[in-house]
Amino acid sequence: MPMKADSLTTRKHLASQWFSDLQSEIIASLESLEDQASPPLYQGEAGRFEKTKWLRGKESEDLGGGTMALLKGRLFEKAGVHVSEVHGEFTEAFRANIPGANESDGQFWASGISLIIHPRNPRIPAVHMNTRMIVTSRSWFGGGADLT
Repeated sequence: MPMKADSLTTRKHLASQWFSDLQSEIIASLESLEDQASPPLYQGEAGRFEKTKWLRGKESEDLGGGTMALLKGRLFEKAGVHVSEVHGEFTEAFRANIPGANESDGQFWASGISLIIHPRNPRIPAVHMNTRMIVTSRSWFGGGADLT
């Protein structure tokens, strides 16, 4: 059964807001761990995230964007917590592989979060994770994670 437009708009807004709130929670947690990592085991200042906004597309286009948040610290060599909300059109060749893309004339909307965390301690695995909500004429969540 197709979703009502207002229901889909609400779901997209809630997903995008949830990813943004999750970014804030993860940033606060990682910064707290940075504060707790102290000498003599960990040297230097506790790291803090720096946020940078980015836009998708050329200057004349509004295809969405997001916020990158990067930290370089004493516990985490590098950590990134990025969120995005983008939209656009899949190429003709790609839309055959995406559920609902033919029915949406290739149009899509997506919002998600991505984590890249590399601790300084080589005995602690690096973490890469992303999850997203994608909307064509259908909608679903997807993503994945790995410890390296």
